[in-house]
Amino acid sequence: MENKKYNLSHIVLPNTSETGPYTKTARIDLDLPARNRQTHGNKLRDQLRSLEDLSECITNEQKKRGLKAKHGFQIRFASQKRYELAIKSLSHETKGIELLNVQQREGVMYATVMVPEGKLQHFIQHVSKYLETGKNRKLVESIESIEEVSLIDLWTDFDKVPSLSDGPLWWEVWLRAGKDEHGKFLELFDDVVKRVGLVRAPGVLNFPERSVIQICATRQQLEDHLTLFLPFIAELRRAKETADFFDALPNDQQAKWVEDLLERTTYAGHDGGPTVCILDTGLNRGHPLLELAARKEDMHCIDPSWVVSDQDGHGTEMAGLALYGDLTDVLDSSISVQLSHNLESVKILRKEGDNKGRSHGYLTQQAITIPEDAAPLGDGKRVFCMAVASADGRDLGQPTAWSGVLDGLAYGKGHEQDTPTTRLFVVCAGNTQQEQVAYRAYPKSNTTDGIHDPGQAWNVLTVGAYTKKDRVTGEGTSPYSPLAESGALSPFSTTSAFWETKWPMKPDVLFEGGNKGDDGQFISDLPSLDLLTTGHKAHERLFSSMRATSAATALAAKMAAELMTTYPTYWPETIRGLMVHSAQWTDWMEQTYLSP
Repeated sequence: MENKKYNLSHIVLPNTSETGPYTKTARIDLDLPARNRQTHGNKLRDQLRSLEDLSECITNEQKKRGLKAKHGFQIRFASQKRYELAIKSLSHETKGIELLNVQQREGVMYATVMVPEGKLQHFIQHVSKYLETGKNRKLVESIESIEEVSLIDLWTDFDKVPSLSDGPLWWEVWLRAGKDEHGKFLELFDDVVKRVGLVRAPGVLNFPERSVIQICATRQQLEDHLTLFLPFIAELRRAKETADFFDALPNDQQAKWVEDLLERTTYAGHDGGPTVCILDTGLNRGHPLLELAARKEDMHCIDPSWVVSDQDGHGTEMAGLALYGDLTDVLDSSISVQLSHNLESVKILRKEGDNKGRSHGYLTQQAITIPEDAAPLGDGKRVFCMAVASADGRDLGQPTAWSGVLDGLAYGKGHEQDTPTTRLFVVCAGNTQQEQVAYRAYPKSNTTDGIHDPGQAWNVLTVGAYTKKDRVTGEGTSPYSPLAESGALSPFSTTSAFWETKWPMKPDVLFEGGNKGDDGQFISDLPSLDLLTTGHKAHERLFSSMRATSAATALAAKMAAELMTTYPTYWPETIRGLMVHSAQWTDWMEQTYLSP
C-alpha cells in the first residue's frame, strides 16, 4: 500500500541565494622537522650538483637519439617520514619547472618534478640562499633528499608496479600538456613510441594539464627507454579492465504473459519526454515490453562495425528495470502503469575483453556524443545510465582518467558549446569480489571492498545496493536462507568505508540489488532473491533475473527520469541532489553502523 505520508511534491523556494566575493582561507604553516642549517643545506646542494651532471648526460642522450622536444629530466623530492613537502614551491611556471605528481609511501611524501635543460640552477640557488641567509627555509627544510627519478616514481596506481619479468601489458600514460599543448606533446610522444616499436591504443583524453593515452609495453621496454620518455610522462598507471558481466542467469523463472501488463500500460510517447540512455551491451528493442519506449533510431554503437543488438543480455536487462522497475512487483499487481520516459542505447561493450587496450574514459566520452548529436535534448532531459566498471576497487577514491572524464562531462564538458550542458550520470558502485570468501565475511565485506572506477567520480550519482528480498522460494531451495536481512546492505555492494577522508563518501544512494542464498556450505544466486526484468532473447524467454549494483543503478536511472518528468525545469544536478538528500537509512543500517 502506498505511503501517502511521503507522496508529496518538492517545495520550490525561489530567490533564496545571493552572490558574494571569494574569501581566501588562512594559510597553514608546514610542520617542519628540526634541521642543522649547514649540514642539511650542504647535503641537498651536493645532491643537486650530482644531478646536474646526470642531467647533462640525459639531455645529451636525448639529443643523440633525435628527440624532437624540449630536453630535460625529472627529479624526485622526498620528505622526512611523517612530514610534508612544501609542494607549491617545487614548481616555477615561467622557467618551465613542473610538478608532475605527489605520492605518499610508508609515511614519506614524494614529489616528482620536471626540470628543463639548464634549469636545475633554480633549486641550487634556493639552497645556497638558505645556507647563506636562512631564506627559503620552508621549502628547503621540508626536503629530506633529492634524487634521480625511476619508473617507480612515475607509478601512481594503488596496484603494485609490474615486475621486470612480466610480459607486455597495457599502461595508462598521463602526459604533460603544459599550457594548451596537448596536441604537440602527443605528437612528440608518438614519435618516441614509434621509434622504440611500441603500440598505442587509439583515442586520447585531454584534461587541463594532462593528456591520457594507453600503450602496450613491458616494464623492461619502458625502463630501457626511460630517458626518452621522461620529458613527456607525468604518471603511469595500469590500464583498467572492465568487470565481468553476469554469467548465464537462472532459467527456472517461468516466462509469463505480458499482454495484461501492456493492456494496463499508458505510454506518454516521444514528445519531448526525458530519456534514459543506457551505456552497456546494447538493447534488443524487439522485446514487447521495450519496443514502445525504444525507437530504432535511438539504438547506437561506439563502433560502426558492430550490430546494435544485444548478444550478452546485460543491456536489455538494464533497460527493463530502467523502464518498469522490478517486474516482480509490476506483474504481481493489477494497477495501471504510466511510462513517462524513453529509452536510448549506446553499445559500448560486446563481451569481456572486447575493449582491451582501449581507454574506457575515451570510449565513454565518445559514446555520449552519439545520442546528443542524434537527438539533442538539453539540460534535464537525459539520464546517462552506466553499470560498466573496472574489475576491482584498487583506486581507493583516487581520481582516474575514467572518473575524471565523467566529472568533466557531468560538469558540462564534451561539446564545443557557448553554454555548457550539464549531465546526470547514474553509475554503479561495483560489486564485491572474491566470491565465496567475501560473501562468507558479509557484512564486513561491504566495508572492505571499495567502490570501483569510475564510481569515485565526484559529480556522478554513484549507486550501491541494499535489499528487502528475504523470502526464498522455488524448487530445490529448501536448505537455503537469505544471507542478508531485510533492509540490510546487499551482499554485492561496495563502499568507501576505508578511503582517506579527503575523498568523497560513496555510494551516494542505495537501491534494491537483490540478495544471496546460504545453505551453510555454499552461498548462491537464487531467482527468488533477484529482480525480474526483460530477457534479451524474447523468442526463447521473456523474462530474466538480475542482481547487484547493476540492477540498483537501473532503478536509480528510472527514478531520475521520473523526477525529470515531474520537474521539467530542474537542472540535472538538482535531480541528483533531490535523490541523495531524500534518501534515508534503514533500521538495520542505523543499528549496524550508528549504534554504540
